[in-house]
Amino acid sequence: MKKIVKLSSMGNQESLMGSERPQGVKRVVWNMLMGFAALAATAAGLSAIMKKGGYPGLGFAAAYISLVLVVQLLRSRKKEVVA
Repeated sequence: MKKIVKLSSMGNQESLMGSERPQGVKRVVWNMLMGFAALAATAAGLSAIMKKGGYPGLGFAAAYISLVLVVQLLRSRKKEVVA
């Protein structure tokens, strides 16, 4: 899923795409398709977790994601204090 998000953000940057960047309706359609791809990847991942680990596996995945978010928040606050 990380690759889908990276590809989607690259498609929206004029510095990378230049004049080839989609504009108007094409850009909206591109972003909607990328959103659908990210949603499908998330659903497939959750389905695999539920199939292999059940609710305990889903709980561990949620705890891991929560831990990652907390660490990111703490790091961003630490950078603000140092700067």
